[in-house]
Amino acid sequence: MKIFTKNLIVVGLLIGFAVISIHSATGPAGTYSANVTGASFDAGTCTNCHGTGSNYNATLSLQLYSGATQVTSYIPGNSYTLRLTRSASLLTATNGGFGFQTTCATSVTNVNINNWGTVPVNTTNVLLNGRNYVEHTTKLSKLTTQVNIPWTAPTLGTGAVKFYTALNTVNGNGNSSGDQVVSTSLTITESTLPITWLYFIGNHHQGNVELEWATANETNNAFFTIEKSPDGISYSSLADKIPSNGNLAAYSFVDKAPYDGQTFYRIMQTDVDGSTHYYKTIKVKTTSPEFHNYHYQQGSSLVINANIDQQATANLSLSSMNGSVIEKKTVQLKKGNNQVRLEMPQQLQLYIIKLESNGRILYQSKLLPI
Repeated sequence: MKIFTKNLIVVGLLIGFAVISIHSATGPAGTYSANVTGASFDAGTCTNCHGTGSNYNATLSLQLYSGATQVTSYIPGNSYTLRLTRSASLLTATNGGFGFQTTCATSVTNVNINNWGTVPVNTTNVLLNGRNYVEHTTKLSKLTTQVNIPWTAPTLGTGAVKFYTALNTVNGNGNSSGDQVVSTSLTITESTLPITWLYFIGNHHQGNVELEWATANETNNAFFTIEKSPDGISYSSLADKIPSNGNLAAYSFVDKAPYDGQTFYRIMQTDVDGSTHYYKTIKVKTTSPEFHNYHYQQGSSLVINANIDQQATANLSLSSMNGSVIEKKTVQLKKGNNQVRLEMPQQLQLYIIKLESNGRILYQSKLLPI
């Protein structure tokens, strides 16, 4: 009986050890509800749980990229990539690797900025205590030197933002001892806009994707390049050197060969001096069958005709060009044809209508009241 009890205790300890080993390979926010980037609003860094004592000569730096160009300021609404660059001596332990956690906030008031795009494989975006943290979901390879995370700049007037990151290089011994934690931050200021964007939208119709965008002001703009992607990560050029039409200009382009299922689009703007900037990324669903949706004005109402392939709960919104939501409502849609209504805005200006369900944009268009 004593031998059985002793063996049971040993088995229990082994199971507990295995659980710790498994959990230690996942992110702190998702597993332990721990925010440990080293920011003033967080609870320290990974050293809260991981005992240091080893020196792997680990380093960590943060850079923000617009395409292939490193930047120190952002243009509101444009697309960027936050790059975590790390180095460490090769660990003698076969199971060595690393994990990280990063977040973004305004640099003065610490307001959460959740503008992360599709995060890389083996990472996730976790909401914790009103803040968003991108972190590992499994132990990352010790041979990995970069982690690239898509990020879209916030709206005009947000001001400087700050990225905070903590990285833990581990020996993979199954517990929290003998690791090395490093942390850093990166402040990015808000830049003067070479272009004032009004909108960038896309709709799937008759097998094509119709892209439209407009600007209110263009300073030293040479041309636009449209890029497309099947996954929001790897992009290729779709249309190059679409020339500037000047201020208060509207543009359009038709993609006659979108990817099956969904296609991501973004616009690269090139200045006369050759410098480039990316505008926000949009995703257009291209699944079949498709239905042609549209809107029209009826008295004091805005009517959206939505023909869908299955029953859905959807959000209908009307927004101004600066992103402010003028009106929003939740609607229940039946399979087939639907008509949903909003009150027609009184102010004569350009608006964006959007009808979406579970991340799928059913209809999106510009609106100028008449």
